[in-house]
Amino acid sequence: MDALGKDRLSLDLSVQDDGTFVLTLTGKLTESDLDIVYDTADQVLRHTPRLVVDLGGISSVDFKGIYALLMAQQSARRLGASLTLRSASPEVLELLQSSRMIRRFALE
Repeated sequence: MDALGKDRLSLDLSVQDDGTFVLTLTGKLTESDLDIVYDTADQVLRHTPRLVVDLGGISSVDFKGIYALLMAQQSARRLGASLTLRSASPEVLELLQSSRMIRRFALE
C-alpha cells in the first residue's frame, strides 16, 4: 500500500437529490474486490431502480475489476434496474473497449 492508502479499494454509497444512489469507488479495482463490488451493487439494486457507479477515484483497474462491474450490470438487468458508469478514466474505458464490454454499459 502507498502512503495515501490508494492500493485498497474503498466504497462510499450516497443518494443524490433526485433519489439516485451513487456508489463511489476509490483506489485500485482488482480481482480481490470482485465480491465486495458485486455484493454491494446487488444489495443496492434490490432497493432502487437506478445505480450510478462513480469510477472517478479509481487509480488502476485490471480485467477482473472490469468483470466485477459486468457482474453488477448483469444483476441490474436481472432485477429490472439500470447501472450507469460515471467518470470512467481512460484506462477503464480502454479495458472496456478491448474486452468488448463497453456496449453493455451506459456511460456518463
